Amino acid sequence: MTTSSHTPSPSTSIQVRFRSIDGLSVRFAESGDRDDHALLLSPRAMGEFIIRAADAFGLEHPHVVGPDIGTAADPRQIVAGALAGIERYQLPDAVREDYLSSYEGDRMVESMRYVRAYPAELPVLADLLPQIQTAVQIVAGRHDPAVPPVNAEFLHDRLPHSKLDLLDAGHFTWEDAPDEYAALVTGWWDGGYATTGTVKRNQESD
Repeated sequence: MTTSSHTPSPSTSIQVRFRSIDGLSVRFAESGDRDDHALLLSPRAMGEFIIRAADAFGLEHPHVVGPDIGTAADPRQIVAGALAGIERYQLPDAVREDYLSSYEGDRMVESMRYVRAYPAELPVLADLLPQIQTAVQIVAGRHDPAVPPVNAEFLHDRLPHSKLDLLDAGHFTWEDAPDEYAALVTGWWDGGYATTGTVKRNQESD
């Protein structure tokens, strides 16, 4: 998806299209050509696939917006239970059905291999965090029952160029606190990332 450093007007035309990347049909929304670019990820876009997706869209240095480690692909009834955690936002029927239908079939079984790898892979990732020089904006819900804020604080403490914002929301921060979430993201794209390391060092020295 392309975006600009300013908030687009409501009249901006956004077209939903599909592109085949690495054998997958990927749905994306595209607006007009902009100075800055961003990849807005769903939980299924992980690892090396993100790089292939950026290459497919010709993005050299995009901002990336997505969940921290993705979510399990659960059966409809489990996903429906998770969606009940959205506290303030009423999901449109079409969006709810998209959530539910995307997690049907054997995807939960397949995702278990991913979850079982946590004990071996997460410590490795933790050791790599201090080496990451990319500026990172961390957004989390202050009362998230699924992924408590301590996880976000763990990342913030170890990433040298990071900024942490805890919103008054649960797990679905982008839906329960949309204005605050959007302001953080657009502010980041508008140059906020450039001072992350300096701001963090000043905070730590206070």
